[in-house]
Amino acid sequence: MDSKGQIRHYRLWHQESGRPGQASSTTENPKAPICPSGRNTGKQNGGQCCWTPPQQWSRTPGSNNGRHGKRQSGSPTPGGNSPPCTQPTPPPTSERVRTVTYTHNTASEGTGDLPTTLYKKLAWRILPLASVCYAVAIIDRVNIGFAKLEMSADIGLSAAAYGLGAGIFFLAYIFFEVPSNMILERVGAKVWIARIMVTWGVVTIATGFVQNTEQFYTARIFLGIAEAGFYPGMVYFLSQWFPRKRLAQALALLVIAGPIGSMFVGPLSGWIMSSLGGLAGMAGWQWLFIIQGIPAALLGVIFFFSVASTPKEAAWLTTEEKVAIAASLGPAGAREKASKQFKKAVTNKRIWLLGFILAANYIGIYAVVFWIPTIIKNTGVTDVMTIGYLSSVPFAVAVVATIALGIYCDRSQAHRRVLVTGMVLAALGLVASVATGDQLAPTLIGISLASSLFTATGPIIWAVTNLQLKGMTAAAAGIALINTVGSIGSFLGPYVMGLGQDWTGNVIVPLLFIAGVAVAGALAALAISSTRTNPEHIDEGRDTALKPAPQGKAGVQ
Repeated sequence: MDSKGQIRHYRLWHQESGRPGQASSTTENPKAPICPSGRNTGKQNGGQCCWTPPQQWSRTPGSNNGRHGKRQSGSPTPGGNSPPCTQPTPPPTSERVRTVTYTHNTASEGTGDLPTTLYKKLAWRILPLASVCYAVAIIDRVNIGFAKLEMSADIGLSAAAYGLGAGIFFLAYIFFEVPSNMILERVGAKVWIARIMVTWGVVTIATGFVQNTEQFYTARIFLGIAEAGFYPGMVYFLSQWFPRKRLAQALALLVIAGPIGSMFVGPLSGWIMSSLGGLAGMAGWQWLFIIQGIPAALLGVIFFFSVASTPKEAAWLTTEEKVAIAASLGPAGAREKASKQFKKAVTNKRIWLLGFILAANYIGIYAVVFWIPTIIKNTGVTDVMTIGYLSSVPFAVAVVATIALGIYCDRSQAHRRVLVTGMVLAALGLVASVATGDQLAPTLIGISLASSLFTATGPIIWAVTNLQLKGMTAAAAGIALINTVGSIGSFLGPYVMGLGQDWTGNVIVPLLFIAGVAVAGALAALAISSTRTNPEHIDEGRDTALKPAPQGKAGVQ
């Protein structure tokens, strides 16, 4: 164990029913209970709880007990000066005691790590379902890129109208983003995310029955309302399970489901449109929406019955595992009224800067995602199935890039450097895609580079965000606000592409514009400190760098 590590020993009281009680400190005072993290700092708590954080325990002068020192006998004493706490009544004899030992990196609160076996247990239990849900979300969000190849003529969509329809989804998404995430924090992740998925599945199916441009806009608006809060909700959900050292990798495993789903949406959409067109008197693009909307509603039901919103609600975790997870995450900020959280988020400059970086990233992602089929068609490819297969290439590259960068960031903790480099290279990819005109090979290579790096840097932005907002009492509102600002880029990306094609007859000018925005996002990322900020200063709107935090508290939270 390195010099930053510290072995903590806890005694856990357990009722005969198996319900976990509170943890107490070690052998010298086995009866003194430990208060839940952040609840008590050495004062009496109604005569029932008296505890001092371990980092404030006195050390025996001149003792030689290894690098971790030794606690003085008797009750914990803050700074070695305060009198011992009054002992509460010992627990009933029906309770039994067992000792738990685990290793926790306490270099700073919330930066501890999980044992590998526990991380794998969480990952296998949570990430597969979450990733499938995210893949379906991306499929239902971007399948209009393939539907456009046929539906434009059927319902009279111009390129600009299509771009507006693709982007207007995000306007509704923006408007309902913050309220959705505040509701999620109150009712729990499994309830709200399940609701989101069921309603967006229904709306996707309904999109298959639109007959004109106005109905198309309406369907996209309702889809944005239904899906609002899904991704930041997933980010918030995962941040309740994985510490920062593991979060980038967990988010990468979540986000790669997007390009994986997009790899299959091309061939699948091409097959549906070419094989089912005319069945029951409906066009292929109509069947596309109907068939691809059903899984979302079904997955929403499965998510509700399969997950727990937080570790303490998970029956499949032992008490020791819950303690270890809580210790690795660090103490959560105190709950506040939603209005106060939102005010703190809105007045914080760093949140707006993070929002701009995300917007620059989203402009690139969705400009490419919604227009890949059209860009490939402009190179001379006309067969729907061929377009579907070629469209899967950029997403296949994105899968590899997302996994590789996620692992590298978790090991090196060089999130900002990777983010800046990735955004610049993505911009170069867009420039390369238009440098040789309408030739298929260089266009596909450039688009693949841009798409993969825009996708791979997405979870890195969220990892940086989690680092900057850790300990902020308005973190949930901050995450939602950042994604709201980012979603403006999601609207502008496809809409700028549509306007540019209508005005110039090609996509060269809009792609160059988007490349410039990506470079601006990289420059903004350079202004973000690579260190965690002081939670108190974040709440006050100041961005003072924080030195390594005191040793972390632990407890079942």
